[in-house]
Amino acid sequence: MAAIKNSVGYLAELRSLVEHEDVLKKYGYTTQQLSEEELLLKRRCIGCNKTLSQLGAKASKAKLTERQPKTTGNADSRAAGSTPPRRQSTIVSLVPTSSMGVAEATESPSTEEPQDVNKFRCKYHVGAVVNRYWTCCSQHVSAKPCGGADAHVTGNQALHELAALYQLHATPIPVGSPWHSDIRDAVAIDCEMGTAKSGDSELIRVTVVDYFSGKVLVDSLVNPDVPMEHLNTRYSGVSWADLSKAKRKGTCLRGKDQARLRVWNFVGPQTIVVGHATFNDLRALRWIHANVVDSQIIASKAKKTKDDEKRAEKERVMKEPHIGGIAMEDSQPQDQASGQALLPSGLTNMLGVSKQAISQGNTPKPKKAKGSGDLSLKTLIKKRVGRDIQTGGRAGHDSLEDAIAARDLVHWHVTHPNFEWE
Repeated sequence: MAAIKNSVGYLAELRSLVEHEDVLKKYGYTTQQLSEEELLLKRRCIGCNKTLSQLGAKASKAKLTERQPKTTGNADSRAAGSTPPRRQSTIVSLVPTSSMGVAEATESPSTEEPQDVNKFRCKYHVGAVVNRYWTCCSQHVSAKPCGGADAHVTGNQALHELAALYQLHATPIPVGSPWHSDIRDAVAIDCEMGTAKSGDSELIRVTVVDYFSGKVLVDSLVNPDVPMEHLNTRYSGVSWADLSKAKRKGTCLRGKDQARLRVWNFVGPQTIVVGHATFNDLRALRWIHANVVDSQIIASKAKKTKDDEKRAEKERVMKEPHIGGIAMEDSQPQDQASGQALLPSGLTNMLGVSKQAISQGNTPKPKKAKGSGDLSLKTLIKKRVGRDIQTGGRAGHDSLEDAIAARDLVHWHVTHPNFEWE
């Protein structure tokens, strides 16, 4: 990995790419600690597993009644112990109200007869997954819910429990002598995440490299401090065997709190944190940091500028009575099937769309593989630097490779300040 010379001028150019707080919010960053209401909205329905915020409930407006909802499903599978565990809980039945303008939580009416699954407000499988099939209905794991309840039921997690799980923490001011500090001017970061039993994304690997020297500062697996559903090995590159080995050797970090503290050994409030879609990494670490350079945001803004220019040019061209020397006559030929006017081939080429797309009123978009979109790290590093990354297939990603790629992509932008999206 080639070093980048750290100079006053270069650091100023890099700092000019730091996004304003308003821009970070627009791209999914959390820039303030969560309020009590936001924490309460992290409670999940113990049936469908959605959070109150996803369900549209307002914690400050909720009328919660302690009561178990009626469920439907395969009775044998429930008797076998595959029903989701029911801790102390409250019903949240969401119904629209004209007076509040938001969804309000009200007590669900009791019914005696089983209802059609489609009529349930809360839908879920009441069984467990065994060999990729649900025990409650014998359908594949991807099948739609076979049961449900008349109301959403949330666990009564206390505020301090929710804060321990979800509260974010701002970068602290370093303690000690600045002459002996390991705090860096800039670092590049990437994390890998698995999925917790709760459904939350959970940190399982963290990598930090010095932006200028390229030295690896942190590259550790993280032993989650919550029960895990799976490690997303196909994308994270972390397997259960990897995690077990790291635990035996004592090389893994204990939970996201210890991982965050390890990162803070090298990052102060003024350190520039470089990454790609870095809001995911900061969220996984429960971390708030103001000085972020996000290569995805840089590319997204450039692409939007180019798209806006193309759109404005198309609108201007369409208003012209003669477009590229082609007269738009009343006797323009029509498509026999649809009766719509056929645009000349020269015009359709100029507008950058096909005749078929124009006649159908939309532009067909081919499906792309996950992680291969125009703004993905894989695509951008190939286009800008000519490097192939994430070639491991089902073996997954490598956070060290991705952190270095994000760093080199941002370096390319620093050295090409006037680039245009193409």
